[in-house]
Amino acid sequence: MNGALPALRDIHLPPPVGWWPPAPGWWLLALLLIATAALLVRWLRQHRRAGYRRAALSTATAIFHQWQLDGDDDVYREAALQLLKQAAVAAYGRHTVASLSGAAWFEFLDSKVSAPLFCRPPLSGWAERYRPDAVQPSPAAIHPVLVKWLKRHRC
Repeated sequence: MNGALPALRDIHLPPPVGWWPPAPGWWLLALLLIATAALLVRWLRQHRRAGYRRAALSTATAIFHQWQLDGDDDVYREAALQLLKQAAVAAYGRHTVASLSGAAWFEFLDSKVSAPLFCRPPLSGWAERYRPDAVQPSPAAIHPVLVKWLKRHRC
């Protein structure tokens, strides 16, 4: 038997495993990383764009508290309109918003939420604020609608 041992050939190893194509687990990992990156980018964009909402809501609270201190309805109304215009410019761009005023402005604002807020009582007279006989809404009626629009408008 010792004589047959030198006649045996060495063990044949299989060829080394190549790097391509990757195993299915690597494909799943790649898809998971791409999906995670896409979700992260989307969240960051929304979070960055939502910064104007947080600032606008904070400003709305501040002008309402100022109105509670001094009681000047006209100052509150003008500050609320200015805040709405700034938030709309941040959300929709200057070219869309800057030229709007009066009833067209309030119709634009209502078009960005699911249910009309500004073109129905008690705020419907706000669009005609320069007419002497127009009934102006109180800041107490404006503030909840202002906050609701700032929270719910679609970008």
